[in-house]
Amino acid sequence: MLPKSLCLIFVGILFSHAGFTQINDKDTLNQSNTEKRLEEVIIFGPEKKQQKLLSSPNSITTIDKNQMQNLRIWEINQIRGIAPNFNLAHSGDNRNIASIRGIVTTSYDQAVATYIDGVTQFNLDTYIPQLNDIESIEIIRGAQGTFYGRNSMGGVINIITQVPNNKPSLLADITVGNRGQKRSSIHFKSALIKNKLFLRSSFLLDAKNGFYSNDFTKDAYDKQTQRLANVQLKYLMKNNWSLQADFKNYTGNNKGAFPLNADLESAFKNPFQLSQNQTTAMNDQTNNLSLILQHKGSKANITLQTSYQQNYRFYDNTLDADFSPYTIIGIFNNYGKSYNNVKALTNELRIQSSDTKNNKLKWSTGLFQYTNSSPTKQATVFGKDAGFIGIPDTDFSLIAHNLSKTNGAAGYGHATYPITEKLSMQAGLRLDYEERSLTVRSEYEKQPYPAFPIVSDTTGQKNYVAFHPNLV
Repeated sequence: MLPKSLCLIFVGILFSHAGFTQINDKDTLNQSNTEKRLEEVIIFGPEKKQQKLLSSPNSITTIDKNQMQNLRIWEINQIRGIAPNFNLAHSGDNRNIASIRGIVTTSYDQAVATYIDGVTQFNLDTYIPQLNDIESIEIIRGAQGTFYGRNSMGGVINIITQVPNNKPSLLADITVGNRGQKRSSIHFKSALIKNKLFLRSSFLLDAKNGFYSNDFTKDAYDKQTQRLANVQLKYLMKNNWSLQADFKNYTGNNKGAFPLNADLESAFKNPFQLSQNQTTAMNDQTNNLSLILQHKGSKANITLQTSYQQNYRFYDNTLDADFSPYTIIGIFNNYGKSYNNVKALTNELRIQSSDTKNNKLKWSTGLFQYTNSSPTKQATVFGKDAGFIGIPDTDFSLIAHNLSKTNGAAGYGHATYPITEKLSMQAGLRLDYEERSLTVRSEYEKQPYPAFPIVSDTTGQKNYVAFHPNLV
């Protein structure tokens, strides 16, 4: 019988080329000296380009793939105990709220931006919580408005995936533990055309029974299954041009998205226990597609990237919103793919000075544009026990129709000039413009009668301008 503490069985299968090398004493000595030296850490960094960690004046914590494997970091919220002044948490729905140095917001537009391979994760709906085939993670603390703009007041989380090369490799692993934990993944990397076209693909399956039990159903509460598929193609063209295409597909089936109690006393008296009578599954379907065109020149580097992100989230049935064994309030949103289907499109053009030793002035400039559409239809369902909270009616729904649209653009520039070998001056600025609109209407529904409007279509619009100067 498995103990209560997590017991894991790890099976790794690695296929690679094998060979034999004659080793003499000199080789052994050189190898020993090499092992004593720490490898130089290269980061993507606050300036959206590769640089040495030691040369950056920012507060940055890096986590490499070896640390992730040793610490069994499988989901992004598990990095919260590694970096100082940094926290990640979610209520059970895998939409993580990030906090750096106390700067945090519960809005879906976060105060800490998350990037994967240089592409922003637009908001919490298009966010992918699982980690697979990761090379490193960087946590940049402090405002990064010049380069990263919106949602980076607290800092930035940079996730960098592994890069394929000419040597083919296949890695598979299976992990089994108590509480129904089952996790398996497979990774394949190879060159389809040597020195030209590279492929990286991976698939992950994660299932678990969770930690909470439901006294009402006498069963585990937060059972969930998550799947993540990644495919990357990178083509190296002539004259130092490259084109990279990434596709990520995430699906989640979460039977206990909100393991909450109705009051504080119950939560502390019976930890990891709850009693909810309206049980259902939350389904997530997320697709991320990005294209990155890059050129490395003798005087300047050019990056042009575009990304499309989409998330469809719905509950199979009514979700318990009173967190009790009574039928007081619930949430229902399963009205088809025309609703609760978030879509975001981003584009960025970035031009930076090349990394040459005789080029003292390091500069960057760019344009960023985004479009977001979020149509929602969601019912607040008042059940047979609605009178417990003073509602004079029972078994009815208030249905909210919302259509949110956001369009924005930004331009930015940044420069660094060394005054001495150990002292440099930085200056930058960013100008953001955003348009937002929200159209709402509400209906009253009491089945079997048809719904009728109680609030007609109402639209509000607002424009925003933000200016971010920076001098260090």
